[in-house]
Amino acid sequence: MTRPTYMYRRYERLWHWLQAGMILALFLTGLEVHAPSTVRLIGFENAVGLHRWLGFLLIANAFLGFFYHVTTGEIRQYFARTSDLIGMGVRQVRYYIHGIFRGEPHPFEKRRDRKLN
Repeated sequence: MTRPTYMYRRYERLWHWLQAGMILALFLTGLEVHAPSTVRLIGFENAVGLHRWLGFLLIANAFLGFFYHVTTGEIRQYFARTSDLIGMGVRQVRYYIHGIFRGEPHPFEKRRDRKLN
């Protein structure tokens, strides 16, 4: 029996879902803060307080993510390692404009050390 290979480590997945959850919660509390007569979820005062805390937590989580990427070396995947950057960009854009709708394979293989396009 084969074991699954995770492209993203446990911390990266947790970080991502925390970010997504906080952004969604910021959106919902922001609706109540900016339209309290229309949107009533937890009360205006509670929405303001929660919105403020979520904002601080989102920023702190972003800094923790940056720290993680720098200290583990994962940040390298965000920098191009080729002299054919323009050619790669053209292939990527062509794929998303045309190839994805025709079922063509992705122009770049996704690997654990190269997760991004």
